[in-house]
Amino acid sequence: MKRIILFLTYTVLFIGFSRINGQQLSIYANSLNGIVAENNFEGGSRGISLGINYLHPLNQNLKWLAGTEFNSISWGNNIVANIGLNYSRPIANKWSWSATLIIQQGIALFKPTAFYTWGLSSATGIEYSVSSKSTIFLGTGLKYYSCPAYKSYSLLSHYLDFPIELGYRIKLK
Repeated sequence: MKRIILFLTYTVLFIGFSRINGQQLSIYANSLNGIVAENNFEGGSRGISLGINYLHPLNQNLKWLAGTEFNSISWGNNIVANIGLNYSRPIANKWSWSATLIIQQGIALFKPTAFYTWGLSSATGIEYSVSSKSTIFLGTGLKYYSCPAYKSYSLLSHYLDFPIELGYRIKLK
């Protein structure tokens, strides 16, 4: 039953909408740089994340997004579902400024039991239109993520990071 619900959810989010102008597929990678771990300063590289999001326009500048992300961080790996908003505004000929806010829900891939994990991410950056169908972007922001059940195994169950993001967007129509 869970597989059917998951399949139907992704079908609605990624295929169910008619293709209209402005839809995009975003593929990205983040370098996660530590700021705080368990309320203590902890600088340095924390890991990476790779993701893919579908962006659907609400108006000329605002899009909602849905997708998935894989994170490999110091306490382990996790997979999360993304849902959020993206706002972009042209600033020059082929250049735009964008801001994104994402809520993440997922699972930490531990054995023998996977744990619930969640996160919040905000980012801002610049976009450059390579062609009429594709854009590259570079950004940074803040990312908080937590695995509450991991507290019984370790002192590290939540982090605040400063990600550096590099990505590529493809217009679907």
